[in-house]
Amino acid sequence: MKESFAGAAVFAPAPGARMASARLARAAFATFALPLAGCAASLPKSGAIASATYSQSLETDVSRHLLVHVPEGYDRAKPYPLVIALHGAFDSAEKLEEITGFSALADREGFVVAYPNGIGLLGFLRHWNVGFCCGKAKHDGWDDVGFLVKAIDDLAALLSIDRERVALVGFSNGGMLAYRFAAEHRDKVAALVAVSAAFGAQEDEEPAMRGYAIPAPPLPALVIHARDDASVPFDGGPSPRRPKIRYLGPKDAVAHLARLAGCAQVPEEEQHSGYALHRWPGCAPGSEVALIEIDDGGPVWPRRPEAGSGLDATEAAWSFLSRWLRRDQAPSRATSAGSARTSRTAPCRAPPRSPFRPRASRAAPEYGAAARARGERAQAHPA
Repeated sequence: MKESFAGAAVFAPAPGARMASARLARAAFATFALPLAGCAASLPKSGAIASATYSQSLETDVSRHLLVHVPEGYDRAKPYPLVIALHGAFDSAEKLEEITGFSALADREGFVVAYPNGIGLLGFLRHWNVGFCCGKAKHDGWDDVGFLVKAIDDLAALLSIDRERVALVGFSNGGMLAYRFAAEHRDKVAALVAVSAAFGAQEDEEPAMRGYAIPAPPLPALVIHARDDASVPFDGGPSPRRPKIRYLGPKDAVAHLARLAGCAQVPEEEQHSGYALHRWPGCAPGSEVALIEIDDGGPVWPRRPEAGSGLDATEAAWSFLSRWLRRDQAPSRATSAGSARTSRTAPCRAPPRSPFRPRASRAAPEYGAAARARGERAQAHPA
């Protein structure tokens, strides 16, 4: 079944994806897993859980893998927010952990962060199946949405996760999967951040544009995109890198989300060094829509040295998400049990420290007093 908005054919929740090439994918996963075999550490099913980054496996349509970072001072008696960070095409969970520094941020702010790995050819060239793309994941119909559902269930069984405080952060192809997950499982998402991601696409041979219709209730969402993004144009349209593909860009995404939230049509704009922050006023209670327009530097995660902007996307994402992951914003409820198929080896590596630490000159935009909930933070409003 299809729905539409703004003239675009839009994905509605669909039955399970086809399971082609499962044998090849299992071989690919095994190839990928070899470098980790000597230092594989999964979350213990009982007893104390140390602060560390764990390597976790689970079974869905095929063997799947994700990294899970448990923050410093973890306490089973306390429910924690969960941030799911989704890598881009040709990338990996390990690389996203490195370039974003979310694990170090989780230690500072007190949340669990999971980095799922997509399926790739022979253990690399990973993509996500977002419906309108990408790579082998789309070609073979992998159920990446089902993978995320299973990951949330399993992590809630092993850790003290507050299911009302689960957020998605996606980069590029990972941002597209975040949109698709929210469209199909709105009830499982408290807030979303998409960086350098398309909201839909149409190839020459396809009869219509395909994108997402995210259902009510309105979704708190932050979109971050570079004006000169070479893959997904800021204004939508043909891709500079692949002219045969037309994209729905960040403007289409925030327009849809703002309509869903009943926001004003015209956003308020704040100019900063290297980027502009657009906020849509008048949104329904419990919702918020914002767009950070970076002057240049796409498509990369704005934190790496080559990004060029004055923005730290990791800090900006958390400044936004922290407003919607507070316990007084989402009522806590008991975590529910699921099953996980994991190994039982002990942790064998310390939490990695990203070389891309936040700089004092790279302040994140503030989204209200909630972003300063922790007294130790001395983050100033950008000028």
